[in-house]
Amino acid sequence: DRREEEARRVASRLKHLLENGSVVDPDDDTTRGCRAGDIAILARRNDDLAALEPALRSYAVPFFNTATSGLAEGQEVLDLVTALRLIDDRYDDLRAFAFLRSPFVGLRDEVLVRISLRATDGARSLLDKAASFLDDAEAGRESWFEAPESARIGEIERAALRDGLGAMAEAQRLADRVDHAEVLETLLTRTGYRLHLLIREGASESLANIERFRALLDEYRHLTLGRFLALWDRWGDRDLGIPQARLFSSGDDVVTLSTIHAAKGLEWPIVALVGTQAPLAEARRFVGTHWTDPTLGPVLLPRAAERGPRATFALERRLEQENAEEARLLYVAATRARDRLVVAAPADEDLTGFAGWLAPELESAREVHQTSDATADDPEPERASLHATDDDERTGTGGQLDAFGLDGERRNQLDLFTPGSPPVNGTDPADGFVIIRRGGGSFQTSFGPPPVTLRWLDGLDPCEWPDSVGDIAERTRRIVGSATERMMRDADPEAWARRYLHGVLDPDDFLPPAGDRLPAKTRGTLIHGVLERIAAAEELDRVLDETIASLDLADLESALAPGASYRAALEREIADVVRSPAWRWYVEGEHYRELRFLHRSENEWLQGAFDLYRPARGVAPEQASLFGEPREGDDGRAAWVIDFKTHRIAAEEVEAVSADYALQIRAYRDAAAALGDGAGVPPRVALHFTKPNLATEV
Repeated sequence: DRREEEARRVASRLKHLLENGSVVDPDDDTTRGCRAGDIAILARRNDDLAALEPALRSYAVPFFNTATSGLAEGQEVLDLVTALRLIDDRYDDLRAFAFLRSPFVGLRDEVLVRISLRATDGARSLLDKAASFLDDAEAGRESWFEAPESARIGEIERAALRDGLGAMAEAQRLADRVDHAEVLETLLTRTGYRLHLLIREGASESLANIERFRALLDEYRHLTLGRFLALWDRWGDRDLGIPQARLFSSGDDVVTLSTIHAAKGLEWPIVALVGTQAPLAEARRFVGTHWTDPTLGPVLLPRAAERGPRATFALERRLEQENAEEARLLYVAATRARDRLVVAAPADEDLTGFAGWLAPELESAREVHQTSDATADDPEPERASLHATDDDERTGTGGQLDAFGLDGERRNQLDLFTPGSPPVNGTDPADGFVIIRRGGGSFQTSFGPPPVTLRWLDGLDPCEWPDSVGDIAERTRRIVGSATERMMRDADPEAWARRYLHGVLDPDDFLPPAGDRLPAKTRGTLIHGVLERIAAAEELDRVLDETIASLDLADLESALAPGASYRAALEREIADVVRSPAWRWYVEGEHYRELRFLHRSENEWLQGAFDLYRPARGVAPEQASLFGEPREGDDGRAAWVIDFKTHRIAAEEVEAVSADYALQIRAYRDAAAALGDGAGVPPRVALHFTKPNLATEV
């Protein structure tokens, strides 16, 4: 209750400042009206900021929460993921219960219990029981659990259950046959899920989250539904998080909500500090934890009754360190404000946390602010000042206070307003509270005809196929191979016959070499998958997880679990490549990764993919290559093919191993030349060995 009341007071106060306040423009030092972008709300914790959002919406204060929880924490997204899990496994009764209880169907608990306890022959799942119960109820063989409030509720539930079960059955038939986003859209449309959101608070954000989630599904449509859900779980386990869909961006004229840590180095004319009563460092927080004291060494803190002099002294030092860090954090928060710092905290009781530290200095700068209906005809809230003077002619604010030894020209002001402030003119401020409810007209209740119908099909007459769309004569089949196959056929015909004629795999395909945790083929596929997706080294952890999920290989889960030494070594190997000058040269400007080709060469067709293709760019000759001077006739306009090799070799072996790939290199060069890029200049090919992180032109 205190948090909600504080949120209303803060939102009302900011609304008042936006309509009546003024600030000194930092660009030209002139006074102008206050805008939303001039205001920031800071807090130590994310949940203090999240608690402000409903009140800010009620007062129509636009905001951008930089610390908003990830997409996975929205209730509407939880509903969508639940539905997808049920689509993937129709016998998951836990998800079936959640689906039937959610807005997709909306059954009451009494009906769900009756369905669950009902003995039905042949019903192996909760969905089967629900379908059987619905059939019996509509045929008069079973009575519905009618609601005492109205008989209409039972009718609505039966219709909703019929639509929900039908939509789920259709979605299960479509799973992995069409894109996941399309399957989900079918479910959303047939059940009217979005309409339910319109009567809830924050409907716009919820609808935006649904669209963000659908876009995410579309982005990973190359995965099966089960693999996408496994990747979703991995994101949650690793706390990677997916940004929440927002109606505003940081570039809009909006109030910024931020943690204090994230606000370092930034400034705003007005800063509101909330959540100031959160307790600071407490001894009980460290019981059972261990740390290393620079003087006393390792410490495992016991309970108070078991604590000796050494542990007590170590705890005192730890609390002093924690409080010193909290003081630095408070200093950061207070100095983010150029004109005004608004501190929200109670004033009628012993204060703790930041508020307790500031209270002695705020006695002469305290204001009482009462909430008011920001959407009424008179939006000005009733407010009164105690011991504050409006002595700043430029911004019309009072209670100036140099609480932190700031330069005298930087006139930071501090306001203290909160529930429980001292009475104003003998009246308890709580008597004037008005609970705000969003006004305006009702939502649309009727819908027009659909823009497209299929009635025109009734006017079509069947006819014979015209000659132009008759059968096409079958062409003589040609064998399509690959450069890898050609290399094996030339080097070892017996091995080629075993693999490509009889389908027999070599042990190297599924057994790791000595000293490794993964088969060479699996390791190469994994590294190539990461290099295909990654844009910067900072994305490595996320992209590696996505690649592991997309491969669906059991070997990877154990060998590449978070924290595993093999995973750390693999990350270092890939990071060295991505941070190398050669990589920066590869991806500078236009380039293509995993560019597939089909090329006719020497009377046979070859298919393959360039790991990285860099078109001719017409750069200056001295900038044409990382591999030496341009060749004769190549004035920097040659295209490049980069092929990554992932087997482990030493640096001195690079040249010798490169010679083994002469046939593959020739095939790549011929295929690249057929593109016609480079105005007749022959393309160039380089092999980049990831383990020694060396590239060589071949």
